[in-house]
Amino acid sequence: MSQMERIYTIHRLLQRGRPVSRRELEERFECSRNTILRDIQYMRDRLEAPLIHVRSPSPGYIYDPEKPAWELPGQWLGPGELQGLLVMQGWLESLNPSLLKTLMGPIHERFKDILKRFSDGADLARVVVQPLEARTPDADQFARVAEATLTRKALQITYHGRSRDAASTRVVDPQQIVFHRNSVYLLAWCHKAQGLRTFALDRIIDAELHGPVRCNLRPEELKTIVAESFGIFLESPQALARLRFSPKRARWVRDESWHTQQRGEELPDGGYLLEVPFGDPTELILAILRHGKEVEVLEPASLREAVAAELRAATELYKR
Repeated sequence: MSQMERIYTIHRLLQRGRPVSRRELEERFECSRNTILRDIQYMRDRLEAPLIHVRSPSPGYIYDPEKPAWELPGQWLGPGELQGLLVMQGWLESLNPSLLKTLMGPIHERFKDILKRFSDGADLARVVVQPLEARTPDADQFARVAEATLTRKALQITYHGRSRDAASTRVVDPQQIVFHRNSVYLLAWCHKAQGLRTFALDRIIDAELHGPVRCNLRPEELKTIVAESFGIFLESPQALARLRFSPKRARWVRDESWHTQQRGEELPDGGYLLEVPFGDPTELILAILRHGKEVEVLEPASLREAVAAELRAATELYKR
């Protein structure tokens, strides 16, 4: 264990307000008397910790109660916190190395160096994410959108939507950046449409700052809007989908979160009944089709027919 980790732990023990003996520290860290004394001296001399030794109610070290509350200088992290950062670092690097490098620059490399030096040679390559079907936004456009969203600036964007396969220019007030199913979206108030719209960041061709935002929704309002809709389509629920999953697929689906207001019911045959409110059915249909013959849409009839039509069309392809 490094000296940094020992000092961090000593500090957390002293914050509990009871005396901590030298012997207790020796046993906890499995180190010598001299090592603990050096750590205590380092905290006093170099970190200016108000450490004193008392004999009652029990012998040990405490922070001087007559001095102001003291905290470790800078940002100190314990072993568990460092390991958590290692996992997040590996996740970010696997998800999009170029995007991470553009946004964090030199800080990214310093951060990696700190993690390696203070986490017993932990190997970042041990954490890997394989983002299937991910759509990666341009790093420069992402940085500009992130800046506008955080600093509450409007954006003029050139957007090439997939559904219409055409580019358009519009002014939007960024409200929130949403990471959804391995893709990144901008939730923004569109002045052209006079309403909230979702823009895939990988389809933003160009983005320029355009003065302060005029529409500024509160975080709690946005949370309600996003929670009500199914997936990335911002429509309030209009119907309730009732989906019956086979016993085989139920083992997975019962642990999945499809919607904040979903309801589930165990069926006598081991299957699972899932009820999901939805507005725009597009993403829900895709989610249902992913389960193939292991799921049946019971209600509503319109959703059942839409899924059946997709399956019939797919079947025709394989008959040719």
